[in-house]
Amino acid sequence: MAGLGAHSTSPDDLDVLLPRTRWGLEADDLVLEALATDVDTVRERLLGEHPWGLRVGLMVPERAGESMTSRALLPLRASDVRSALHALGEVDRAGVSESEWREIFQAALGSRRAPMRAWAVRRWDQLGFDGAREVLEAEVVDRARAVRWVGQYRLGKKGQSPVEIARARFDEDVSVGAIEALGETGTEEDLSRLEPLLDGRPAVARAALRAIAGIDSDAGAEWAVVHLPDARSDVVREAGSVLRTSRILPTMEELVELVVSPPHPRIPLRPFPLLSRLPKYESLEGLLRVAAAPGESAPAERVVSASQVVPDRQCGGSCDALGSMIARLGVTSGAG
Repeated sequence: MAGLGAHSTSPDDLDVLLPRTRWGLEADDLVLEALATDVDTVRERLLGEHPWGLRVGLMVPERAGESMTSRALLPLRASDVRSALHALGEVDRAGVSESEWREIFQAALGSRRAPMRAWAVRRWDQLGFDGAREVLEAEVVDRARAVRWVGQYRLGKKGQSPVEIARARFDEDVSVGAIEALGETGTEEDLSRLEPLLDGRPAVARAALRAIAGIDSDAGAEWAVVHLPDARSDVVREAGSVLRTSRILPTMEELVELVVSPPHPRIPLRPFPLLSRLPKYESLEGLLRVAAAPGESAPAERVVSASQVVPDRQCGGSCDALGSMIARLGVTSGAG
């Protein structure tokens, strides 16, 4: 290995040397020197490294004399968010010029990963560079909630109205981010903007239903009841999520009908846990009706099967209530 620093590193050499960087910061000078002979190849290989390998591997471009900006831009293309944030923290500590910052910010704002975009929005505003307000306004309607929150919060601290910006962006382009932003910052006057979107494509309708519920929980629940039997599975999923915590629910008869005779195959997964949110005896009657409904499986098996296919994350504490009700019926997975 001693001679590797004298010539261009081959793919076989990289296979031997790159794992050495995963040992931690104790990677010896010989390894770094050898890798630095072909930094272009190393740069591409580092993008697929595991977090610590990438983090330590960034010492290679440094050894090759690359600038701090170049070294910071590399992890922004990598698959690991923690490594990228670590590298950006190094930039913060080292200090770079405003022009270098802008280059890094633009790359981070274009990242597919929300933490990268949120970091860029926050730091651009904190450093007070020109264009910070425009960046904040643009990110008020980002597709990720974490990024939208940074934009909304920091604009609010400056005395600006995030809802006015969200409305203006919504009027320019009805994107999912703009819909979500209206739900987070809007008022009841915005419901008329959102309700027509419930008939749109699934992603738009789902975001609109969530936004309506965010502004007015009762209005969101009423629309969720309407869309619980929707043919669009994403919309049905959102309707079930809205109703899981709402005061307004479908009637027991409506829920039983959706479970027993669903217009679409995946619908029973959503209304079934809602049975447990009805008053106790209505819940029990609903379960009895589900169990007694004609079908290929035995009644007891149908109730147990329906309860088991509902993941805990979809019904929360109501799963325990369903289990208790099933126990009262004397139904077990081994009973007929």
